[in-house]
Amino acid sequence: MLDNEKTAWQMMSSWTKKLVGFIERLYKDQFTIHSRPSDFSFCITGSGARGEACPQSDLDAFIVIPKITQNQRETWRKINLAVQKRLDNINDSRMKTLRPGKGFVFCTGGLNPLGMVTKKWMERNNKDGLIKKDRVIFDLTNTAAALTGLLEEYYQYPSDPKRYLRKHIVSGLQECAHAFGNPKLHRELVDEVKFVLGKQAIEFGSNSLLTRKRKQGLQAMEVAINDKNFQPPAPYSDIKRVKREFYRAPQFILKGLAWFYDIDEVSSLAQLSKLEEMGRLHPTRAVHFRKAMSEALRVRVASHIVTGAEFDKVLSAYVTPNRDQSAWLRLNPEQSELLEDAANSVRLIIGWAEEFTTSQRRAHGIRYNPFSEPFLIK
Repeated sequence: MLDNEKTAWQMMSSWTKKLVGFIERLYKDQFTIHSRPSDFSFCITGSGARGEACPQSDLDAFIVIPKITQNQRETWRKINLAVQKRLDNINDSRMKTLRPGKGFVFCTGGLNPLGMVTKKWMERNNKDGLIKKDRVIFDLTNTAAALTGLLEEYYQYPSDPKRYLRKHIVSGLQECAHAFGNPKLHRELVDEVKFVLGKQAIEFGSNSLLTRKRKQGLQAMEVAINDKNFQPPAPYSDIKRVKREFYRAPQFILKGLAWFYDIDEVSSLAQLSKLEEMGRLHPTRAVHFRKAMSEALRVRVASHIVTGAEFDKVLSAYVTPNRDQSAWLRLNPEQSELLEDAANSVRLIIGWAEEFTTSQRRAHGIRYNPFSEPFLIK
C-alpha cells in the first residue's frame, strides 16, 4: 500500500476498487437469498466517487432504481439492512484488535442506501425532532425522479426546516459515479440532475446570467478561500491536519473550476487533466495541485494504517510526542519537508482562486482566469 513507486491517486484508486468490489459481493450474496427486486445502479459519492477513499473512510452511496412496486421497495430495504448489518459485524470484529475506525461502513449521516443515520448522529443533530424514530431521513434507494426531487426542493424552498438534512445528500447527487449494476440508470440520474440545475439560472450582476452550476463553482472556491479550517498550517508547525490543511482547499478549488467550466468528471485527477486539456489550467500551475494533494493523500493513508482509525492529525519529525500523541503517526524528516513544500503550493492555489473569483464576480470588464496563465517564479 505504501510502495514508494505508487502515486497517492493509484493507492486511493486501488483501495476504492477493492472496497466497492467487496460491497458488490455482499449484494450478490443477498440476491441469492432475496431475488433481485428490480434493475439498479449502485452509485458512490464523495471520496469514493473521486477514487480517493482511504482505508478508514466511510462510503457515501445510494441506489437508483426504476419505477417499482411497494413490495419490491420492501425487499430492497431488507437487502440494504442485511448488507449494512454485515458491514457492522465486520467493524465489530475489527474493533476487538484495532482502535475504533470507520472503514467498511456506509455514511453515518444518512447518505447511504437506507437513508438512515446512526443513533450518535441523531442525538447530535435531531434537537428539533425532524428525524423520525426509525432514523431514516430520506429513502435513498429510489427513482432518479425522486432523488432529484430532493435536489429541486433544496433550491426551491430555502426556508424548509429540513433543508440542512438535505445538504449532504444534495452534494452527493451532484458528485456521484456508477459503481455496479446498470449504468444506464446512473446516466438517467445525471441527466435529471443537469435538467434541475439548468432550470436554476440565476441573475448574477447587473446584466449577466450564470447557471446554477457556475455559481456553485464560485461558491466552492470561496469555501476553500474563506474557511479557516482549510488554510495550510504555519511553517514547521508541530501538528499537521493533512485532510483539512493540505487536501481540502485544492480539492474544492478543482471541483469549483470543473463545475464553472461544465466538466462532468468527478475524480480530482480527472478534473485536473480535463482542465489542462481545455487550456483552463496551465501545466506550471497544475503541478502545484498534484504536489499538494498527492503528498497529503500519501500521509493520510499512512496515518489511517498506523492509527487504525480515520485520524488525520500527524506529528512533525521535529517534535517529541507526548503521552496523548503516542499512537499518532510521526513523520520522518523527508515527509516533513515534502509537506512543508506542499503547504507552499496550497498557499499559491488559494491565492489564484481568490484572484479568479474576484475577477469572475465582476459585472463589467475583463474576467480573468489566472489558472490558465504560465506561473513564473519571480
